[in-house]
Amino acid sequence: MEPFRSRVDTTVVPVADRNPGAFGGGIGQGLQMLGQAGEQAIARNAAAQEQIAEDQHRIAMLQRQRALQQQTTEGLKDFEAVESDINQYDLQLRNGAGGTAAPDYESKLAEYRTKKTDEFLGKYGTDPDLRERFVPMVARLRANSGDRAAVAAMQGRVTQSVDDSQQLADNFYNSARTDRSAGNIDLLIDKADAFVAALPPMPPEQRKAIARNFHQRIALGAAEKAIDEDPSATLKTIEEGAFNDVLAPQQLETLRTHAETEIRRREADARATAALQMKAAREALATREAELETGAGAPADLTTLANQYAAIGDTSKAVQLRAKAAQRLAVEGSRDWTPGQMQQKISELQAKQVRTPAEASLLTGLQEQFRQTSERLNGSGGALAQYAYATRKTIDPIDPGKPETLRARAQLAVAASAQYGRPNVEPLLPSEVDGFRQLAQGGPEQRLQALQTLAALGDARAVYGAARQISNKEDGAFRIAAMRFGIPGGKQLASDILRGPDAQKVIGKGWNQAGALQAYQQYVGGSLAGLGPEFAGDTFEAAKAIYASTMQAQGKSEWDPAAFQTSIERALGSYSDGRFNKGGSTVWKGFRVVVPTGWTADGVFGRLSRLNGEALGSARVSGSGVWPDGSPLYTGQLRDGSLVPVLMTGTTYGFRSARTGRLLASQGGGPFLLDMAKVPW
Repeated sequence: MEPFRSRVDTTVVPVADRNPGAFGGGIGQGLQMLGQAGEQAIARNAAAQEQIAEDQHRIAMLQRQRALQQQTTEGLKDFEAVESDINQYDLQLRNGAGGTAAPDYESKLAEYRTKKTDEFLGKYGTDPDLRERFVPMVARLRANSGDRAAVAAMQGRVTQSVDDSQQLADNFYNSARTDRSAGNIDLLIDKADAFVAALPPMPPEQRKAIARNFHQRIALGAAEKAIDEDPSATLKTIEEGAFNDVLAPQQLETLRTHAETEIRRREADARATAALQMKAAREALATREAELETGAGAPADLTTLANQYAAIGDTSKAVQLRAKAAQRLAVEGSRDWTPGQMQQKISELQAKQVRTPAEASLLTGLQEQFRQTSERLNGSGGALAQYAYATRKTIDPIDPGKPETLRARAQLAVAASAQYGRPNVEPLLPSEVDGFRQLAQGGPEQRLQALQTLAALGDARAVYGAARQISNKEDGAFRIAAMRFGIPGGKQLASDILRGPDAQKVIGKGWNQAGALQAYQQYVGGSLAGLGPEFAGDTFEAAKAIYASTMQAQGKSEWDPAAFQTSIERALGSYSDGRFNKGGSTVWKGFRVVVPTGWTADGVFGRLSRLNGEALGSARVSGSGVWPDGSPLYTGQLRDGSLVPVLMTGTTYGFRSARTGRLLASQGGGPFLLDMAKVPW
């Protein structure tokens, strides 16, 4: 810190010598000096005031310059905004509906331009300095915008004219594409030229381009129409230069390609059509051939078919069919032969060392006929199909609502089965099976409906056969229900059979499967041998269902062999008409024998007891009976107990040895058969 120093000046000033005379002079001198000092102060003050005024003016000028600069900057921004608004409105007007300027485009833009620039000048035009800056800019903006608007309006009118011309040219193209007649083409050209002449002012080259486009579009339409009509002729016309003066090279090349493509397409279509026609012809011929292969038609039909194959160039097929026609002609008289007869004749012809041409044709024809016959007979309703082939008759349809048609069909089916040695009668044609099968495999009501319809066939053999055709293999009880539906109490019996499976679940231990099979075998045993194992199995299933329904209805749950035996009889068709027991089975000379449905035991054995030689001959449906040692059968031997009657089908019986159980044979082969219905009563 510095040492304290006093601010009082302590310097000693020497005092002048005083004298009286010097006192007045000092005052004057002082006053004079004082006056001089005041003048100097006034002068200095004036100079200061001038300096202040000059500084204030300078400051005001700087402030004015700064304010003018700021207003100019703001004005330039506002001017840019005004210019942008005018340009945006200009674009909006120019790109109106359809992308073209409105008719009043220029006047609207001028009105908007004046409004926006007047607003700008109203804000910045009152200041002379700003006005001096902005008025020329506004003038240039107005002038430039007006010029652009005029140019745009003219371009818009030209553009609209070009667009109109293009649309009209497309219309003219479509017209020429539809009608290329000389009158229509001339009319279209006249219209095009008139349109071009009426176009608004535009560059000459642009007007020429529009006219050229019109003529090209008309020419293209006419040329493409000509290609559609005749591409080959049109291609030749193009190659000859008919369109060279009108169309551009690229357009000519496009037309040429179009014509060539159309020519190839038509050639391909023609080939495809020919192939399709050939395929259709072959399909029709193949269908007819398949029909004739089944044996339909006559030999002449095969010859006609051979000629038709030859006509389409298939000579090998024609040769085959002519050979078949010869074979068919050779076997024409054997259409109704049984397979056994055919096989016998075939064997005879094959045994010959040398065969005539006729015999060779017959052999080949019989072999083919045997094959076809076997296929028909082995099919569903095969005997009927063979009958239709052999007789060339149409099988009358059945109508479930008309029982007489079902009975007639049953009679025909029984006769056909007998004629061609079929073990089962099948009365339904393949086309009829599906409808019945849907009922048989439906619910309880539908199954009953199926049974009721089948019962109208009348003949038990036909009913059972029809049931076989429409039922599943394991549905044997249904087949027996069908056979028994028409007997007294048959509906109730059928109902018990159909309810059997559900009842089986209820009775539980009331059913003894092993015991039932043993009882069934002991009870009916060989008596069902003639009816075949399938029928025997079906009867067991039906007896089982009847037994279960009966036990459930009686509220029993213990195995009852006697009740099962009664169920077997019901399954075999046993019933009482109030006086006699009919159907079922009976015991004859210690052996159980099945009785035909609706027959009494006496009806069978009473006839058998009165049988004589004459009746035996008329009742036989096979050759004469022959014992194993070759000795002939006599009528008395049918009654002495050495032979046991065995029901084969309907009312026809065979006879088995009481000792060996074997069926007695006939001289013609097969078992000896006797129709009890043909034995006088």
